[in-house]
Amino acid sequence: MSSERKREDGKKLEVDKPSTQMTGQPMSVTGTTDPGRKVTVKGHWPEEEDKHHLATAGPDGRYGATLISPNKPGVNTVSVSSTDATTTTTFPVRDPQKKKP
Repeated sequence: MSSERKREDGKKLEVDKPSTQMTGQPMSVTGTTDPGRKVTVKGHWPEEEDKHHLATAGPDGRYGATLISPNKPGVNTVSVSSTDATTTTTFPVRDPQKKKP
């Protein structure tokens, strides 16, 4: 599942929905856009608040960045931006010490 924004000029910006993450662990944020396009990936939680991860889409249009997941469990937001579009998605974070119900 992904979140996508497509402009009238045909350019697209899509972010794949991350799976459930464990607190404080590296996580991949991936998506699709136009080949060669530069994007900025940003996590909206305290540990990532001042960080901007830059990525450039390959010839197939895929891009990726690695962030550190939040230290607190809950639902969090990640955004991906280019010069003319922004898209966001949410994902759950859980404490690895707590067992699933």
